[in-house]
Amino acid sequence: MRIGHVNLASGYRGGERQTELLIKLLAEQNTNTLEQWVFCRSEKLKKKLAGIPNIYLIHTPNQLLCHFKAPKLDIVHAHDAKGVHWAFIHKLLLSTPYLLTRRVPQTINATGMKKLFYGQASQIACISNAIKNGIDSAGFKNTQLIPSSRANFIVNKKIVESLKTSQQGKIIIGQVGALVDKHKGQSVLIEAARIINKKYSNIEFHFFGSGSDEQYLKDLAKGIDSIKFQGFKEDIANYIASFDIFAFPSFNEGLGSVLLDVMDLEIPIVASNVDGIPDLIKHKETGLLVDAGKPDQLANALEQIIDAIEGDTRNIDLPKLIANAKVFSDSYDPALMAKAYFSLYNKILND
Repeated sequence: MRIGHVNLASGYRGGERQTELLIKLLAEQNTNTLEQWVFCRSEKLKKKLAGIPNIYLIHTPNQLLCHFKAPKLDIVHAHDAKGVHWAFIHKLLLSTPYLLTRRVPQTINATGMKKLFYGQASQIACISNAIKNGIDSAGFKNTQLIPSSRANFIVNKKIVESLKTSQQGKIIIGQVGALVDKHKGQSVLIEAARIINKKYSNIEFHFFGSGSDEQYLKDLAKGIDSIKFQGFKEDIANYIASFDIFAFPSFNEGLGSVLLDVMDLEIPIVASNVDGIPDLIKHKETGLLVDAGKPDQLANALEQIIDAIEGDTRNIDLPKLIANAKVFSDSYDPALMAKAYFSLYNKILND
């Protein structure tokens, strides 16, 4: 089988990490039966996939180029919006069937070009129930739920121990994500920090990431000494493992696969009750859910976990919450995601 993967994002974020995980696992699980051609722009994605047997990388600047740079493909798998356009054009040129992975929760209309691009896809894989329900309600019937997976982060125990030593006496509430407030909601956590600081003196809020709202968020946080902007870290798993609590105040989120890695690292979570997040966070079972955009609710939920860390277990059974989340994350192993996609490829070829 010869698969063409298309991801035309210029950077490397959650969707690109999931693309990388899938391609690597497919190569590992199907060593002698699968050839994968990857059409992409991201230099980081290319670097991470370089040198793996039976994976061929083609730099693809836009949707119009590189359609004849690979042998005849059996299936094209589009991993982002521009990739869907590429796949549609490729089908027009070479009659190759394609599937797409829908990662964003925004509503789409089954009209115009969207109807054409999505309607011509053999299958639409949706990473959460919220996305699948939205696609189904738009009139597309060829959908299947295939969630994103955890990344199986590997941590350096010595680095984590060093970070914890440097933070001794503090409870660290961490947030990881692109500094784009309309998506990730960092401003809500900043306002929650103002509330929490009135009650506790031993809390620090560590924001990891970079993005277009960095200066706006730093300005918003002026005067709050407990807030630290740590920038982008390549070895983010070590920093997550050093947190005491993970805050995820997103305004919209297809699924939030980083939550699976946080669960796997046994860090308790407070997250927004939006879009695909409730697929992962079951309130008071695998984490705490709050309404998006409500700093008072976020502060209250964080305070419940802070109190549990400090020994007040009236509201939260913290060991049970962490253990439940750890077990839950096992069902989102990358190997299971890869097997689901490979079955879908075979279904398309056999229809």
